[in-house]
Amino acid sequence: MRTVFLVLLIATVSWAVGAQESFQADGVSTGQTVLWFYGNQVETTFEGTLQLAGTLQIGADALSFSVAGTSYGSGIADTGTLAATLWILFQTTGTLDSGEFITLRGGMHVLGEEADLNTLSFGGGTGTFFLIADLPEESLWISGTLTTTASGSFVPADDPVTMQIEGTATFTFVGTLLDASDGLIEQLPWDPASWPLETHQALLALVTGVKSEKAPEQTD
Repeated sequence: MRTVFLVLLIATVSWAVGAQESFQADGVSTGQTVLWFYGNQVETTFEGTLQLAGTLQIGADALSFSVAGTSYGSGIADTGTLAATLWILFQTTGTLDSGEFITLRGGMHVLGEEADLNTLSFGGGTGTFFLIADLPEESLWISGTLTTTASGSFVPADDPVTMQIEGTATFTFVGTLLDASDGLIEQLPWDPASWPLETHQALLALVTGVKSEKAPEQTD
């Protein structure tokens, strides 16, 4: 009897682990970063492409996906402390392994403590993300943590009072599905006040489809 109970317990635990709802993805972003220097502080804006591939676990179903689209945002860094903060928005489209359509749209809040503008390396950054996955029959809210690294090289700047970098960043995402019946602001993994106002308004417009009057225009 004890053996039967143990087998049932192991089966139950294995099913629970396999059935948990989760999100995992690896991504690469390439694009341009523009830098303005104000003493020790550096302000940046950037835009580029983003490619993601991963797995969305919904119950016992593991849905593999591949998407591509745009990423854009801004950041600040301190050349004295090497600390950096980035606010990134993204919008991607692609397919599941079944051939069905999927979109991923959301934002990232990234913190780094190893920014090196001499070698153009961001070092090891960590952060949080929130996204909405639009599937053929439902939309899912997903939040979690990420790790990232970035590097690049200087190129002639379009604006002579700035410096410009062509770079590449890699991302690893690990997240869980949220209850979409709860309020959106309460589900975000960061304090909205930790974002620049217009950037956070643009994020809310992106994930809700409701454009704020103060949010900047978005381009495809």
